Amino acid sequence: MGKSALNLLRWGLLIIAGICSAVSFPAMVIYERRLPHLDRMADAWERLGDGQGSIFHDLKNLSTEAVRSDAQWWSKALWFAVVISVGAALIF
Repeated sequence: MGKSALNLLRWGLLIIAGICSAVSFPAMVIYERRLPHLDRMADAWERLGDGQGSIFHDLKNLSTEAVRSDAQWWSKALWFAVVISVGAALIF
C-alpha cells in the first residue's frame, strides 16, 4: 500500500471516528454530564487579568485550558457541530 493510500485510509478512519463521536455526544449530554469539567483550570483563572501579560494572551490560555481540562467533551461537541452543519448544508 502506497503512502498516499495509507494517508487516505487514515483520513477516512478519522472521519468515521468523528461521526461516531458526533453520534455519542447527545447521549453523553443526556446521561453523563451536560457541561464540560472545568475544575483543572484554576491557574488560568488566576492569571486572568493579573497584570503579568496582555488580556488577549490570558483569554487565549483560558480557552486552551478549557479544552485541555475536558478534551472528550469538547471533541464530541465539535464533531457534533460539524456533522449537524454539514448535514444542514446538504439538506438546504
